[in-house]
Amino acid sequence: MRFIGSLRNLSFLFIALSLAGFGACGEAPWISGQILVDRDGKLEPVAGAKVFIFPKAPLKKGKEPPEDPNVLSGASTTRDSGNFEFGELSSNVSYENYELMRNWTYLLRIEDTAFYLKDILFDFEGGENFVEVILEEKSVDVEAGEGEAIGEDEHTLSSGGVRR
Repeated sequence: MRFIGSLRNLSFLFIALSLAGFGACGEAPWISGQILVDRDGKLEPVAGAKVFIFPKAPLKKGKEPPEDPNVLSGASTTRDSGNFEFGELSSNVSYENYELMRNWTYLLRIEDTAFYLKDILFDFEGGENFVEVILEEKSVDVEAGEGEAIGEDEHTLSSGGVRR
C-alpha cells in the first residue's frame, strides 16, 4: 500500500510539473536561432560566435520601453550546434533585466573573427521566433599598404526574416 501511495505522489508531482511547464510555454517572448556558414554548398554550424540584440524602434503597436532603448541589449554565444537564444534584455545603466519588447524592430549583430560582421534588422511581434543566419567566411585578413585604402565593407547590413 505504501508503494501505491508513493506512485500517486510521484504521479501528482509529474502532472504538476508538466502543467507548470505547459502553462509557461509561449507566454514570455523569446528569440532563438542558428548561425551557419555555407562551405561548398553544405551548411555547417558556427560555434562560439558572439550574438548581440539591440532594440531599435517601436512598430505601430509597440509600447514604451522600460528604460531608454539605447541602454538595453542582450548577448549570447552560439553552441556547437550554432544555436543561440534570447529571452530578455539587460540594462547597462540600472542592471535590471526585462522581457523582450513585442512590436519592436531589433538589430541582431553576429561577430566572429573568421567571418564578416553581420547585422540584421527584423520586426519582432512576440511569441516564439527562429532566426537563421548564414555568415560569409573571410578568406584572409586584408591589410592596406601605404597610400592604399581598403574599400567600404559591403557585408555588414542586411535585412532578415523571422520564421514563425
